[in-house]
Amino acid sequence: MRPTLPPEIERMFPEDVLKRIYGFVPHIRERKPSHSPSLQKELHKIQSTTLKGKSGTYMKGLDDFCLD
Repeated sequence: MRPTLPPEIERMFPEDVLKRIYGFVPHIRERKPSHSPSLQKELHKIQSTTLKGKSGTYMKGLDDFCLD
């Protein structure tokens, strides 16, 4: 999917200028989750059992860290 200009701005430019502008606009790709569904399930299990009293988003952003 490629983002587009609002229609009122598109109307201000000729077609060849719009083609030139859109030639520089990259396609937006849907981002897939970086972890598997089984890992998501295990993280949810840890959140609900081990970390009692913590909010559901306690481990949000865990995928940003790497444990050795």
